[in-house]
Amino acid sequence: MNRIIVIFAFLFIAAAAIAQPQSSKEQQDLERERQQLKKELEQTQKLLKDNQKVTKENMSVLGIINRKLNIHENLVSNINREINLMEIIFIKASGYNKLQLLLDTLKQEYAKSMVYAYRNRSNSDFLNFIFSAFQF
Repeated sequence: MNRIIVIFAFLFIAAAAIAQPQSSKEQQDLERERQQLKKELEQTQKLLKDNQKVTKENMSVLGIINRKLNIHENLVSNINREINLMEIIFIKASGYNKLQLLLDTLKQEYAKSMVYAYRNRSNSDFLNFIFSAFQF
């Protein structure tokens, strides 16, 4: 029985000695993998920070572009209001021109009627003209 215990102890020590180098090699591989993963994590973190910086810059640029767009929209709105105002002025000017032409035509007709009345006057016509001027 002692022999069996000695044999088991020897086998256990031999297995531990054989397993130790594998365990040590495996531990070294795991350590290298951990270091590699740590480096990758640091690189990823750096890329994330760089990306955040670029994102902030892009957001700033986007804000500036939106502001510029709003200014352009306001400018277009202002130009449209000016165009509408000019159209109103043009319509009023054309109406004024029409009224001016009508006034000129009425003045000419009045002058013609005055000349006609003067040439074809008589005493009764003169009295009718004077009485028609007074409205009671």
